Amino acid sequence: MGAKNSYWFLVLVYTAFNLAQAVYLYIGFIQGIDRELDEAAIIDGCNDVFLLTKILAPICKPIIATETIFVFIYGYGELIFSLILLSKPEKYTVSRVMLNFTGEHSTDMEPQFAFIVSV
Repeated sequence: MGAKNSYWFLVLVYTAFNLAQAVYLYIGFIQGIDRELDEAAIIDGCNDVFLLTKILAPICKPIIATETIFVFIYGYGELIFSLILLSKPEKYTVSRVMLNFTGEHSTDMEPQFAFIVSV
């Protein structure tokens, strides 16, 4: 399938694993919005596209930001899929590159901390 050493396949796997959490959070957030807001917009002559883009999208900015942060933290710290799917050193993720600072019997903490700060 050409999935080995492919960023697109890694993004697809990350998306598949984060999709359930995202749907759960979005549904909970949308159910918390008053239905009267939608009804008032429709009564004022708002069509579906305008309702979605001009009314619901600005209200959903907090949940979009929250899910973005969750997905970023998951992708930043995830190691297992990058160990399985990536074998070329130029395609390694941040967590995979940090494994290079670990020796057989010791760990150099100074380069790891410098790497974390620089990234």
